[in-house]
Amino acid sequence: MQPLSQQLSELSTHAKKAEDRVAKAQSEAKEQFEQQREEARRETEAALNKVDEGISRASEGTKTHLAELKAKADADLQRMRENSSEATRKFEAWQANNYATDKTADAEAATTGLKGKTDGRNYNR
Repeated sequence: MQPLSQQLSELSTHAKKAEDRVAKAQSEAKEQFEQQREEARRETEAALNKVDEGISRASEGTKTHLAELKAKADADLQRMRENSSEATRKFEAWQANNYATDKTADAEAATTGLKGKTDGRNYNR
């Protein structure tokens, strides 16, 4: 049997080796955990960037679509204004022509009426 001091010394050596192995395992586990965490962070960041890009593209597509709709609406409104102006011009021309026709008819009627009154009269006195 070994003396107690030698047994304690060996036990201390074994405990120290076990302690070192545990510390090394903890260190390796911590490094592995940190690597996995960093990898997960990078993957998450990449996924978020991809989503942001998709949203940006969709937003650009939406902006483009809205711009096209606005341009079409503006063109339609301009065409309606032009059509309205043309209709107004045609109506005003018709109205002026109608007024002139009425005045011509009134003048002809007045002239015809005067001829009828003067045909039977003698103006030589």
